Amino acid sequence: MASSRASASRPWLILAALEAVCFGPYFRSIGFYLDDWLHLELAGDGKTGLLASMRAFAARGGFSARPLDVPYFALFMSAGGAHPTFYRAVLVVLHLAVVALFYLLCREFSDDRELSLLSAALGLALPLGDASELWWSVSQQMLATALILASLWRHAKRSRAGHRGPAELVLSQLLYLLALLLYEGGIAFPLFLG
Repeated sequence: MASSRASASRPWLILAALEAVCFGPYFRSIGFYLDDWLHLELAGDGKTGLLASMRAFAARGGFSARPLDVPYFALFMSAGGAHPTFYRAVLVVLHLAVVALFYLLCREFSDDRELSLLSAALGLALPLGDASELWWSVSQQMLATALILASLWRHAKRSRAGHRGPAELVLSQLLYLLALLLYEGGIAFPLFLG
């Protein structure tokens, strides 16, 4: 029983260790970049509270294509203020969520645990991953990616198990809709199901 539990937790420990190795050295030295400053200004540096930050974001426009960005960034600002360490911690959690969901999705399509782990580990360590780790203003894209992967995982799990009931399908579609309201780039993901 204990070895079974250890075996099941092994992939998660490996991915967490890889995250620490890839991004840990930079965690405390990272600041805000480019569009981060615009978002900080739009949110009024978080001192005004959640509703005031939401009003500030909405009044400045620019988020009409991404309606969930308004509460998303306002909530971030209200919780973290102008302290980069808070945002880095949240970005690490989001990044790990994306990698974990990718691993789960790979496991739905392959019984090979090591291949699924390798795929997730490569996704974690790719140089492109650093932008999502460093840049707060693109964090909604990472959350959208996590929601899309969760949607695909639930859909694949439902299909593989032969479920025909609507509950799992509705959940999958709801996750996908939330992702699109955060970032429109996920519109092409259903093509991967074909």
